[in-house]
Amino acid sequence: GLQGAGVAATLKHFPGHGHSADDSHKELPALTQSRATLEADAWPSFKAGIDAGTMAVMSAHLDVRSVDPGTPATFSHKLLTDVLRGQLGFQGVVITDGMNMEPAKRWSPGEAAVRALKAGNDLILMTPDVSKAYDGLLAALRDGSLPRARLVDAVTRVLTMKFRLGGTTAPDMSTLNDPAHRKAADALAAAA
Repeated sequence: GLQGAGVAATLKHFPGHGHSADDSHKELPALTQSRATLEADAWPSFKAGIDAGTMAVMSAHLDVRSVDPGTPATFSHKLLTDVLRGQLGFQGVVITDGMNMEPAKRWSPGEAAVRALKAGNDLILMTPDVSKAYDGLLAALRDGSLPRARLVDAVTRVLTMKFRLGGTTAPDMSTLNDPAHRKAADALAAAA
């Protein structure tokens, strides 16, 4: 429904916040469950969304001890590239969770952006300093620590998503904001 109306559906937060009650805005939650438990309980919903054709997945700032201990999933090649892309087969756009959140701020904006891209993210969300993130990415490209092919891959994924969505005719806003739609939206919001 979303994608049919020109909005990329996004699964979040991979590899799954359901096994932690901690707030990743303030700290790095640890998932202590076994990989088998995560594969059985947390990842099937992501796989179902991937199989349904979702265009994007948002990574999470979670320490998944059974896969890549000590590394937030947003910065984990093992989770984003090996599991999400390899094991679960996702080929769309991976978006970081907010880089202005505490677990991501353990590195400078430039280093965090480079680490996130190298892990498998294609878009960097809410960096605390865009110019420092840009400078970090440019420096890493120039010194070779961020392979140009990885950046090209990320840009290709993002542009592919934009082109796929760009051909969709957006409904007239007066249609969406009519009394019947407002009433339905208010009821949904109240029920949530």
